Amino acid sequence: MNMRKGGVDTSLIGHIEGITSVPNWVKNVNEAKQQKLRCLYTHAMSLGNKKEELELLVQEVKPDIIGITETWWNTRHDWSTGIEGYVLFRKDRNKGKGGGVALYINDEVDCKELKSEGMEKTESVWAKITLGKKTIRSSPGIVLGVCYRPPGSNLDMDRDLFNVFNEVNTHGNCVIMKDFNFPDIDWRTSASNNNRAQTFLDVIADEFLHQVVAEPTRGDAILDLVLVSSEDLIDEMVVGDNLGSSDHELIQFKLNGRINKNKSETRVFDFKRAKFSKLRKFVREVDWTKEIMDLKVEEAWNYFKIKLQKLSEACIPRKGKKI
Repeated sequence: MNMRKGGVDTSLIGHIEGITSVPNWVKNVNEAKQQKLRCLYTHAMSLGNKKEELELLVQEVKPDIIGITETWWNTRHDWSTGIEGYVLFRKDRNKGKGGGVALYINDEVDCKELKSEGMEKTESVWAKITLGKKTIRSSPGIVLGVCYRPPGSNLDMDRDLFNVFNEVNTHGNCVIMKDFNFPDIDWRTSASNNNRAQTFLDVIADEFLHQVVAEPTRGDAILDLVLVSSEDLIDEMVVGDNLGSSDHELIQFKLNGRINKNKSETRVFDFKRAKFSKLRKFVREVDWTKEIMDLKVEEAWNYFKIKLQKLSEACIPRKGKKI
């Protein structure tokens, strides 16, 4: 697995234009590259004031999978959490400030959320993506998880999360993105003088999970982790840059495997399942006069369109449409 320290990996971006005839061997190489999913993971320290920066980053890097810890979301953010072209799975913290996790998956990727009684006890969100050319019952898959362990976690909270690790391992291959707040682990030796941290190390060893982030993600510590059931699952890891004012580094990597993408359909609003009462409530809660008072006519119109689009994404599900 190749790792390097630096900025956003813009080598992931790009395409060839103006070619009318491509040799078969070139097509095969391009297809092989397309089999890898681009992944981003970071600790946001509140997405409330960083959502626009996240959307700009998404437009630049075009990741297929985005994992985020510490979203600080609650029901007041329902209208603004969606990103066009992505399915969002999220879990907000029920009590207190902060916390929350989110997992965005490209809506061309065949995926489904995983839920269980054990998962409900933890600050985590889980989904399974399907591998292979067709979506069939026997198709292999990869379980994706985003977890957050607050610094003040007690033993029961740790135990609940460890039990979920054991549970997802029964689904096959897995990739877990998380902030576990164990700054005193020496990942070069996989050892710690902290008893709780050493218990964590023992658990991931028992579950045959590998921690693959080798560069510090906050100060001199590796707080943001990526656990995998097999090191062959990921490649080309990059640690560097921040999302807005967050003091945690972004982590980029590619996920290997032939991924099933729904390329034969586009995503359109499914108005039959729309929650119009919820949409009307959100629209009424916006102080339109205050928001557009100092804007020019064109700026006000653009603001209205973007705001209405975001509100619609929160209230109207999408469906596939054959093209």
